Amino acid sequence: MKGNRFAGLSLILFGVLYLCMQILDEMNIVLFNFWDLWPLFTLTLGLMFIFAYLKNKQTPGLLIPGGILTAIGLLHLFETITNWYFSAYTWPLYTFALFLGFFIYWLATKETWASVVSFILFMVFCFLTFIVLSMIFDGIITINMAFSFMLILIGLFILLGQRKRRN
Repeated sequence: MKGNRFAGLSLILFGVLYLCMQILDEMNIVLFNFWDLWPLFTLTLGLMFIFAYLKNKQTPGLLIPGGILTAIGLLHLFETITNWYFSAYTWPLYTFALFLGFFIYWLATKETWASVVSFILFMVFCFLTFIVLSMIFDGIITINMAFSFMLILIGLFILLGQRKRRN
């Protein structure tokens, strides 16, 4: 019942905001383009998944889409505000959004499969970030350097995993 109330109030709020923007546009007063706020829908949906889990803590599976949608909503909000100027460099963050969803799930459940998936996604994110940095710095950062850093991160992950098992 409360979910329906939240959805109804959200629709009313967005409708009133959109109506106000239309009236101001007719008066040639443009504060911002209403459609530039579309990432707020993705962000709100992601936060609703997270809050639904936090409400009863019985359905941790909601944290995966919650983390992914929240991260993508924030990324799209940033991209929209900056007029997609940095989109050539921020594309690895989509992999980070996937990592974040599974990592938040792992924090809540401590399930082994979630830590493995999180680790793999984080390694992919690191590799893609090195590719972007290599493009930015025009080849100063090479694939061999990226591979070296990945080996270091994997070693740290293994050491930290053994240390936690001992405690």
